[in-house]
Amino acid sequence: MSEEKFENEIKFIKVLQKLSEENTKAMAELRRSLSYDLTTYPKSYPYVEWAVENLGEWKRKAYYLVAGLFALHKIEDGSLSTKRNLGATIFQLYKENDESKSIEQRFINLLESDEEELAYRLRQMISLLKGKSINWTLLLYHVKYWNRTDKWVQQKWSRSFYKNFSMTKSES
Repeated sequence: MSEEKFENEIKFIKVLQKLSEENTKAMAELRRSLSYDLTTYPKSYPYVEWAVENLGEWKRKAYYLVAGLFALHKIEDGSLSTKRNLGATIFQLYKENDESKSIEQRFINLLESDEEELAYRLRQMISLLKGKSINWTLLLYHVKYWNRTDKWVQQKWSRSFYKNFSMTKSES
């Protein structure tokens, strides 16, 4: 990842990481914010607003969503960085669960999500990924661009999942 390209996302995730180490109340408020419409839970504002001041509505929501998901996810190995996008991480979960059709279907549903459905479906998926390393910087960047008409984020995730999927199927 180019540090320059992801400068704002890296800074935001570093602040979340520091909060997770020092402020359990902040993490609780960010987790709680997932129960509300994105950007509408006032107790989450102190932890996110500084980063979203000049952003459009959807990008603001992306920051709030990822902050809540970050607070929800327990990082057992302490790692915040992996080069994989979420599609590859979900494939790892799929493999570890005996190629569960339900995980593949949840992945497809996630890819088909519009702005209204994304928070709910992403929260479900992140809950399933507890203990897995997630590239939070890349996830934030991707969520910011989720609603583009060319669907490049969904295509990237899909390629990462299914390129490994086909290698697995050919081994059978």
